[in-house]
Amino acid sequence: MARKQTAPQLPVKLPNTFYCRAKRRRLTYQKCLDDYVSYNAFTVEKSVCYRCPQGLQNRKAFAGS
Repeated sequence: MARKQTAPQLPVKLPNTFYCRAKRRRLTYQKCLDDYVSYNAFTVEKSVCYRCPQGLQNRKAFAGS
């Protein structure tokens, strides 16, 4: 059985930062969520944020907080 990846600890606050593996730098959750939602809404496949698993985890954690 596959193991589920866990989202960051709740609550996620927008000014908090984390290390983005795709961009290889520290980002705020706000920047991550903005980029993730924008690139997936407009299907910008050339961006590292498109279908990013870490961005998806952050979005789920933010939605649950």
